[in-house]
Amino acid sequence: MVRKYLGDTIDIHAGGQDLAFPHHENEIAQSEALTGKTFANYWMHNGYINIDNEKMSKSLGNFITVNDIIKIHDPQVLRFFMLSVHYRNPINYSEEVLENTRAGLERIRTSYENLKHRSTASTDLTDTNDEWIAKIADLRKQFVESMDDDFNTANGISVLFELSKQANYYLLEKTTSPAVIHAFMKEFEELFAVLGLSLSSDEELLDEEIEALIEKRTQARKDRDFALADQIRDQLKAMNIILEDTAQDEKQMNSLALAYMGDAVLEIYVRRHLLYSGKVKPNQLHREATRYVSAKGQAKVVHYLLEKGFFSEEE
Repeated sequence: MVRKYLGDTIDIHAGGQDLAFPHHENEIAQSEALTGKTFANYWMHNGYINIDNEKMSKSLGNFITVNDIIKIHDPQVLRFFMLSVHYRNPINYSEEVLENTRAGLERIRTSYENLKHRSTASTDLTDTNDEWIAKIADLRKQFVESMDDDFNTANGISVLFELSKQANYYLLEKTTSPAVIHAFMKEFEELFAVLGLSLSSDEELLDEEIEALIEKRTQARKDRDFALADQIRDQLKAMNIILEDTAQDEKQMNSLALAYMGDAVLEIYVRRHLLYSGKVKPNQLHREATRYVSAKGQAKVVHYLLEKGFFSEEE
């Protein structure tokens, strides 16, 4: 099959460490005896996945799939977790480790967001631009060297943390330069793209998308483009966001402004619920509360209450 579709020699052959012998050695013996050519230029054997320090196995009952994980965790956090260990080494999965990974990814994203915020207030009244840009270039060089060293993503992730730390140091300066700010941001964006990572969480992207669609639909109704408004309503419905059209009082606040205030009130009650349940550590409280307060989370709650007949006809 390899020879038919890829030729006598392939560039990369991957697989688990347990397949090196005898499977892969047999492939080499059979293929090279037939063709007289190198079968694969590079062999990439990945380490085992452990669950709470035990090898993952169906027989042990500790088997978990990616689909199961991403139902409760941001897929980007899972990717960041996998990249944080060299692919040839074993990796230990646990909820605690994944939570630490999420916090680490969030620290880097926060640095990037702080740079974006500071960029609007930066001036050119600095004389350290060359020094900082040289630091950024050196970190990029370290990242490239890490990735060239047997795809060492673990060291590459370490460079991202160092880039985040240096960005935070720079933001402590009394005056900052747009050139340096944008150099930091550009580096974050390019290195994250290499690793297939996003500087925004899936939930944030979803909320932004929903808000943009609601605004677009509101404008379509004002323009009396009801076909477009209906199309957007159906699109939102497919995302479990239900819109009901009612006659609006001219004195009523903008719906997004009301939603913004409602989120704040709801979060107070959500935090109270989480604290009283005793299930959430204080340092995890904000993240857990946000899962309830996000547009996606609120939609699930509303659907549940509708199914239970909680609301009156007017509500």
